[in-house]
Amino acid sequence: MEQLFSYLRKLSPVFDEYYSYIRSENSATLEDLIRCAAQLTDFHGEGNIDFQKWNEKEYEPLQSVFSALFGHQGDTRSYQLRPLSLNHLFPESKIEMEKADTLFLHFLDELKKVKHEIQLLSLMEKYFWCVASNQSPDISLYDEMKTTAAIAVCLYEQWLHGDLSSDILKEIKKRHSPDFLLIQGDISGIQSFIFNIPSKGAAKSLKGRSVYIGLLPEVIARHLLDRLNLPLANLLYCGGGNFFILAPNQVKKQFETLRKSILENLLQAHSGEVYLVLESVSFSPAEFGNFTEIWDQVIAKTNRLKKRKFSELGLETSFKKIFGPLDDGSEEANVCKVCGSFGSKHPVKTDAERGEVCCLCDSFTELTDQLKNANYIVFGKNVSDTEKGTYQEIFSRFGYRLEFASRKPAGQNVAEEYWYKLNDTDFLDEGCAGFQFGAYRLPSGENGIATFEELSERAVIDERGDKKLAHLKMDVDNLGSLFGMGLGKGRSPAKVSAISRMLHLYFCGYINQLIKEKGWQDYLYVVFSGGDDTYIVGTWRYVFDFTEAFYQGFRKYTGENPLITLSAGINVFPYTYPVIRAAEITEDALETAKDTHQEPNDGHEPPKKNRISFLGEVFNWEEFKRIRKIENILQEMVEIYGRNVLFKVEKSTLGFKNILRDSLNGRYRHIKFWRLAYYLREIKHDYENSLKGKAQKPKEDLAQSLIDQYREIVIHNLFRPENRDQIHQIMIIPAAIRWAELATRKVKEDEHD
Repeated sequence: MEQLFSYLRKLSPVFDEYYSYIRSENSATLEDLIRCAAQLTDFHGEGNIDFQKWNEKEYEPLQSVFSALFGHQGDTRSYQLRPLSLNHLFPESKIEMEKADTLFLHFLDELKKVKHEIQLLSLMEKYFWCVASNQSPDISLYDEMKTTAAIAVCLYEQWLHGDLSSDILKEIKKRHSPDFLLIQGDISGIQSFIFNIPSKGAAKSLKGRSVYIGLLPEVIARHLLDRLNLPLANLLYCGGGNFFILAPNQVKKQFETLRKSILENLLQAHSGEVYLVLESVSFSPAEFGNFTEIWDQVIAKTNRLKKRKFSELGLETSFKKIFGPLDDGSEEANVCKVCGSFGSKHPVKTDAERGEVCCLCDSFTELTDQLKNANYIVFGKNVSDTEKGTYQEIFSRFGYRLEFASRKPAGQNVAEEYWYKLNDTDFLDEGCAGFQFGAYRLPSGENGIATFEELSERAVIDERGDKKLAHLKMDVDNLGSLFGMGLGKGRSPAKVSAISRMLHLYFCGYINQLIKEKGWQDYLYVVFSGGDDTYIVGTWRYVFDFTEAFYQGFRKYTGENPLITLSAGINVFPYTYPVIRAAEITEDALETAKDTHQEPNDGHEPPKKNRISFLGEVFNWEEFKRIRKIENILQEMVEIYGRNVLFKVEKSTLGFKNILRDSLNGRYRHIKFWRLAYYLREIKHDYENSLKGKAQKPKEDLAQSLIDQYREIVIHNLFRPENRDQIHQIMIIPAAIRWAELATRKVKEDEHD
């Protein structure tokens, strides 16, 4: 142990600082505390750490944490031993086995530049995210070390408080005293807050509102850590409007006092529109053996409290603050045209384009503008100069100032201003505290960020295409089951943290890589993405393309585990359609997709969802793939035969319906197919007759191509691969026709003006 610390002290002043601090305390040795923390991190193991053999251990590539969930027995997929990067996030079935020597050497080389504990935490994630831990081949060394550190901090605080002794530490796994506290924060009212604005000019402030409400939980989580004197390692997870903090139980009363202060600040800032549920569960070291039960308990308490918003403040003493009146009857001219608040709540200024706008809504527009070329996010501690009524003033109440920047000036003090590189893990050379992933970039337009009108116009290609927007909402199915029955007996805190972090990495990180690779930057407006869901508004052509690509990527990312799936809802609207109503319809579409055709099970598996609500009908993902193929053929048919052909193809739905039903029952009747083919070929014959005596020749037999697609569907249903759904929905044909109608609508000249 002494040799290890001596070596590390030479590499980084951080370790020298910690070493001096720990050795100055006449208490438990660091090694004892780490051993105990390791036992609780890996409750089912012995938690023995041989520090003398630290340099001799051979680490192996990390296996995907998703592959074995729900007892799935598919092929084992692992990650290449590479520093964390958006270019290689996917596990592979066959990788070359290699030692982690090179990875560790690069880590040690960068370790020399570390000057702050947050930099150390970020560096560990960068290099050890892909290395299997001592506990389990599907838990990363980073998650193991971070969780062990969080537990060790709690034990150390308990030791200083006099609640632990050397004898207790020897039997720590059997201790039933409530030594730990799991804290959850959960933002309520996110979608309403983001979308409850006018459609005109929505693109200018929608993203700012989304980024603000997404960062608010992180700011409050950091505020809690600061006030509870806990390091960032004790933030087990933060994303998707949620955070979880591991704390020593002795801070419970202090937490409850802080909770009241936090809620009072939010109530004052948002008049009840935004609510943060803060709950906690006390638990003992013995309960680490089934950590997901603790996780579930705090979530259940949080969900119950959501139904009694602001009850923590006491209804008797805070009745007027909670229930109003919320204004003083100001004149209509002093009302914000964006959010409807009165000047008495937030100062209102006049904007040449939008009219009267309150300072808060105006600051969201400024925040959106910051995102245009952002390469960094800054968490500043200097909060003295914040403008009244802005989002910065709200953040300042929790001790932080947040900004986005395109460049970083030299000589910043890491301890006072935490700079994080966005979507790039090479952070130390610039003196940054770390890195963060997030979908912040927005499409460019004529005057900065593209308006929704500009996005709708980008659907027009060669004078064809309906100028409309698509709204998409996607999220992970049965998320709670992943942490329950999905984990089975492997319910260590490190594995729970790993699942949350890896999901967040896909929704916050990979989404940027996918959009960049496909060249969709100027077509997709990512309203929010993180945790386990995403919401996108954009040019309908590219939203449709994104949906399938993001789903297929998720299947690969989760090791093709059939019980880890996504569902989606998509609808198309005019760009002038109220965004709040479009969001409600899209959310309802997603819920309909999840609730439709759920297959019964014996309770050992979660309900099967894995569907997409597309243009008003629910399909499985195999059906959605077929819709795309049929639509491609229909577009070519329209070019040759005109849009009237879509009516004739729609009539084929009835003829194909019986054929599809037969295929689902294991039958194939050739005579029915022959009749259907004869009917569809009349389209070609009519066209050829219209060309008699003309030099123009018909192109390929597209009617036959359509028949071939129908036949492939039947064959798929009869002999489908084991991991692919059958095609049930006859509405794939009308859906493909609707898609083709959107793509082939001619744009009149006056529509360009």
